[in-house]
Amino acid sequence: MTEVKRQGQPTRAELDTSFVGDIEDAERLKQENKSSPDLTHTRTVVPGDTLPLMAQRIYKDPTYYLKLAQANKINNFRKLKAGRTVNFPPIKD
Repeated sequence: MTEVKRQGQPTRAELDTSFVGDIEDAERLKQENKSSPDLTHTRTVVPGDTLPLMAQRIYKDPTYYLKLAQANKINNFRKLKAGRTVNFPPIKD
């Protein structure tokens, strides 16, 4: 960390640290559970899935189900068939 004084001379700081452990990158990413709503996701419908439920899982908002139906050209979102592939594109409000 370097800070410049008003006279133009840098001030330096030292820091002592100790690490208590580490985890593998794959495990860290799993724990962080990050997903990006600005990327297209694809999911396969399983029995019991509904568009509002799937929208909640991806977008964290079930109200996007109509936009999701429109993007996937689904005319009757109440009759989703298991095995169908649903694309979850970026959705802008």
